Formats: sequence, structure tokens, C-alpha cells
Amino acid sequence: MEKPKRLLPIIIAVAVIVLLGVGAYFAFTVGAKVFQKDDNGTPSDDDNNNNNTKPNKPPVARLSINSTTVQVGDIVVFNASNSKDDKANETSNGIIRYVWDFGDGSTPSETTEPLAEHVYNTPNTYNITLTVYDSDYASDTDKGSIKVVWPEEVINLGPAVLLGEPIFEPLGVIMNYTEMTWEVRSEAKEMNITVTIAGANFRETQTNEVSVLLLDPEGNLVNNKTVAVMGSTQIIWNFEAADLTNVGDWMLQVTCEKGASYITVQGYVSYI
Repeated sequence: MEKPKRLLPIIIAVAVIVLLGVGAYFAFTVGAKVFQKDDNGTPSDDDNNNNNTKPNKPPVARLSINSTTVQVGDIVVFNASNSKDDKANETSNGIIRYVWDFGDGSTPSETTEPLAEHVYNTPNTYNITLTVYDSDYASDTDKGSIKVVWPEEVINLGPAVLLGEPIFEPLGVIMNYTEMTWEVRSEAKEMNITVTIAGANFRETQTNEVSVLLLDPEGNLVNNKTVAVMGSTQIIWNFEAADLTNVGDWMLQVTCEKGASYITVQGYVSYI
């Protein structure tokens, strides 16, 4: 009967050790963070019931325009393909909405794709604002500008016009004078005029004489030239912005002073 009494202190000591060990374990797990390994074997913090999330980063807006100067009526393409978000993946850049303000007072356009088109109807310099949104409705903006100018004005007399003296009876009397006008608007950058004169030899060998006058909107003589032609020749006049300060209707007057000639006129006024 003495044996059980001797074992009792041993059993009590073992129990105390076990209890102390269990308590230390629970104290450690409660007071410290538990770390696990992710799929790559890297330790990761798994505190708060695996509910760790990074704060959302706003997207980054990037706007580009297919041209910085366009003509009234041109289709302008705006591109936001370089915009990005931290939620981008293989199939999406993470941006769910694009809002385009074209700066001309029109209603802003909303798209889910990074491209938009717009047509301007009035010359001016316009400021464009792009706003992009991610799936958490965070946003960012980018700005750009575009200059809109008048379309190129065409200078064209049309089909060749025969000017000159009466030739022979079947043709009757041929006029010896023609004129044409075109508009030069403000901010014109360049004007080019080419007058082609082809002599019509109805009376054996004949030299034809043609006079060409260019008048500005105030009736001032800007250029004139008289050419004697047998065969074909050209008169070419080029003007830069400094020469085009008089806006309005310019006029070209062509007179066949002698003989007969076919006349064609081609040119343009450019605002780019």
C-alpha cells in the first residue's frame, strides 16, 4: 500500500508540466500572429481570418489624339488605350468606364472601350478632358487640346474654257474673257494658284496672247501677267499667310487678247 503514495507526487508533477505546456502554447497562438506559406512556399500573414486586402489604387488616365490640327467636319479619333489600373489582367486593363468631354459644349460621351470619335463644326482650339473609372469607382483625368480650322478651299475653273477671237463659222463667236472667285477666310496659311494656258492654233501658225489678273477682296491688283503662248504654258503663284491678310472673295480675271487659247485653273487655300 506504500507504492501508490510514492507515485502520487510524480503524477502531480507530470500533470503540472503538461498544463504549463498547454497554457504556453495557447498564450503564444493567441498573442502572436500565425504565419503560413503560400503556393510558392513564401510565408504569408494570414491574420484576421484571411481577410487581408490591399487598399485600392486609382487608375491612371492617358489621352492621345490622332492629330493636333484637323479641319471642320473631320472625324477625330481619341484614344485612351494607354490608360491603366492595378486590377489589369490578360483580358482587361482594369478600367470599366471612359468619359470624354470634347470641350465644344456638346454632351460628354461615355464608353466602355478606350476609343471615341467626334466631329467639330466650328474652327477653334478645344480642350478635351478624359476621365477613367475602375471597378471601385476610383477615377483619374487627363487633358489634351486640338485645333480645328476651316477646310481647304478649292480654286477650280472646271473644264477647260476656250477663250479668244471668232474662229470660224461653225463655232460662232467665242468669248475672250472669264473670271472666277473664291473665299479666303481668316487664319489662311497658304494659297496656291496654277493657270494652264494651251494655245489653240486654228489659223495656221499663230501665237496667242493671254492676260491673267489676280485681285484681292478690296479690288486691289495683287498679281498680273501677260503671256504669249504657242503650245502650252503655266502661271504659278504661291502665297503665304503674311500675303493673305485681306479676307473675303478673291478674283481671277483671264482675257485672251489675241488668238484663242484653252484655259484651266486649279489651286487651293489651306488653313493647316
